[in-house]
Amino acid sequence: MEIKLPKYRSEFEPRITEQAYSDLLQQAIPLMERAIQLYETYCKTGKDDILYPVFGEVVSRLRPKLRTLAYVAWSDMHNLAGRLSAAAEMSVFDIDRPHKATFLYDLAGAVEP
Repeated sequence: MEIKLPKYRSEFEPRITEQAYSDLLQQAIPLMERAIQLYETYCKTGKDDILYPVFGEVVSRLRPKLRTLAYVAWSDMHNLAGRLSAAAEMSVFDIDRPHKATFLYDLAGAVEP
């Protein structure tokens, strides 16, 4: 899975400077990549007893950064959250990986503005 966070656009200028946005984005990207890595590991292994608590910790550190990004890129982040929620809805029927939807819903919740 690949998730692209929105890049800075000039229309964001009244709310945040390009440097501040870039700094937040640079902090959020590694956390997002780690969350995706943990989710994909769960999808491969089905072991959530260790992965999910670590995933939750990563998402809790990611959430404040994404909330600030969402303040200026609201529609982009809302659309991303919608795509993650839709993927979660589709995965609820995955009987081999029953917690797949939980991972996706948690990530969508962190992204939602």
